[in-house]
Amino acid sequence: MRIPAIAARALRANQPLARVLRPIFNRALPKRPIAVTVMSGAGAGIKLVIDPQREKFYWTGSYEPAVQQVIERMLHPGAVFWDVGAHVGFYSLIGARLVGPTGFVHAFEPFEPNLLRLRASAALNRVQNVAVHDIAVSDEVGDVLLYEGELSVMATLVRKKSSGPAARVKCTTLDALAARLGVPFLIKIDVEGAEDRVLAGGGALLAQGKVNLVIEFLSDMALEQARHRLSGYQFERLDATNWLVVPQC
Repeated sequence: MRIPAIAARALRANQPLARVLRPIFNRALPKRPIAVTVMSGAGAGIKLVIDPQREKFYWTGSYEPAVQQVIERMLHPGAVFWDVGAHVGFYSLIGARLVGPTGFVHAFEPFEPNLLRLRASAALNRVQNVAVHDIAVSDEVGDVLLYEGELSVMATLVRKKSSGPAARVKCTTLDALAARLGVPFLIKIDVEGAEDRVLAGGGALLAQGKVNLVIEFLSDMALEQARHRLSGYQFERLDATNWLVVPQC
C-alpha cells in the first residue's frame, strides 16, 4: 500500500499540517495489519507488515532517525547483528541490508502478534541472512511472563509497566546465546523497560569488550544502572531515550 507523494511528505514532517492530516488518514486506513513499503531513511524500500493506525512512523521511515543513522554507521558487510526486541523487523531488515550476504542478523521477538508480523516481513523481503527467534532475552533461562501493553503493540517483561494480559514465553540470556551463536558485532536492545535484565544476563559476553550496543533507556534510573554495569563502556546519547554504548579503547 502506498500514500500519494504530497501526503507522504506532509506525514513525514513533524509540522502542524502533519498533525492535522494524520487523523484524516487514520479514518481512511484499514484497522488490520497491512504490508507497506518504507518510504525514506535507512529502510527505504523495505516491506513491513504494520498496524497502519499506530505505526505510520515505520511506513514513512521517520522512526528514530538517529538510531537508523548510527546503525548505518556501525554495521558493515560481514558483521553479525542481534536485534533484541525486534518487533516487526524494522531494524532487523535494515541490518540485513547493511551486513549483506556475508553477514547475519538474529532477530528476537517473543510477543506472538509481533512475531507473526516479523516473520511475514522477513518473507516479503525474501531475506536469506535473518533468523527469527521466538524467545525473550533477559537474565534467566526458562519460562517467563510477558505482559501486553494496553494502548500499544508492544509487550514487556516488567509487570509494573503494564496492566494488560500476560503470556508465558521462552526466555534466554545474552551469555547463553553467545555460547550457541558466537559473539555479535552489534546488539540493539529495545525491551520496554527490561534493559537491565538483558544486560545482567550478558555479564560474560559484555566483559569481553567486543560488543557494541544500541540501547533504549526509558528512565534515568535505567541509564544509571547500565552505566554502573557497563563501567568499561562509553555512552553516547542518540536521542531522548536511545544510546550508543561501545567498549572503551
